[in-house]
Amino acid sequence: MSTPKILAYIDFKIKNQAAFKEYAQRVGETLALYGGKTIAVKIGPDFVLGPRDVDVQVIQEWSSKESFMAWHDSAEYAPLKALRDTQAMGNPSISIIDMI
Repeated sequence: MSTPKILAYIDFKIKNQAAFKEYAQRVGETLALYGGKTIAVKIGPDFVLGPRDVDVQVIQEWSSKESFMAWHDSAEYAPLKALRDTQAMGNPSISIIDMI
């Protein structure tokens, strides 16, 4: 049985606009190194049911959870993860969803 592709669903508040812009401009190159790609971004989400206190929603596609975790824990992503956590994003949430 093969490992299922996954989607990473990410949402967050923008904490600092300049830091977020820098993060957004640089993150794609690190995703590509590990086989990930961003397939959807929504700034100013439209919610159908229930409010959420977020500014941005992102969906990424990955070949497996292992490839996502390898990227998330990588040396290449580490500086951007620090930027994300200290300046760019407030209250980020990441969920892994198996594709069917």
